[in-house]
Amino acid sequence: MNEKVCGSLKSIYAMKDYIFKASQKERARLILFHGYGANGENLAPCGEYLHQKNPNLSVIVPDGHECFEGSSDRTGRQWFSLSAFCESDLLSANGYVSTLQYAIERSARVVAKRFESYMCDSVPLILAGFSQGAALACHLGLLHMPCSAVLGFSGFYRIRTQPVYFPKFWLYHGAKDDVVPLKALEFTCQDFFAHHLSLEQWVDLDAAHNISIDGLNHASAFLERTLNRSTYTK
Repeated sequence: MNEKVCGSLKSIYAMKDYIFKASQKERARLILFHGYGANGENLAPCGEYLHQKNPNLSVIVPDGHECFEGSSDRTGRQWFSLSAFCESDLLSANGYVSTLQYAIERSARVVAKRFESYMCDSVPLILAGFSQGAALACHLGLLHMPCSAVLGFSGFYRIRTQPVYFPKFWLYHGAKDDVVPLKALEFTCQDFFAHHLSLEQWVDLDAAHNISIDGLNHASAFLERTLNRSTYTK
């Protein structure tokens, strides 16, 4: 069932959480963060698909807490500003610039507060995101929100702060992505392996900057394996 409820933060734009409740006994909850300039409604079909493939999973797809800086249309949202950054700030063997890390950190604190009740609940938590949302999900899962797994779709993330938590990671990227190049995945994986994180990755040779059905199916299979592990704890 798809329910729309107002977000917990006050804003000129009424933020919404698109919620797909587990149709069977709930064994986990997944929060799926959209990309830069999109909104929860844009990514809700992907959330619904993962929910349908995993009936023990509830999925929440929230709106970003900031208006998109690239448009006056308040339907576009973002998690943090990217206006001051260019591709070289993201894709560098030395890691991305510290100001970008600071922007992600500020956003993560707001999001962690917004979903604080999910961390206090006994139901295990999974974080996921697309593009900018993937960076946010990784940062939250490593530093702010204890969770069992993180799924990153077509995103970027560099570790500049020693992780506090060590969830399992599954990362997806399209080989034809011209927005966040495949190199971003390579750098991310290098950082994750250097910090001894549990990581699976999958590259869709036919996908660009999008989440393909094959990508969702592989993500769903990862979730099923995660849900079925006897050691699956929050």
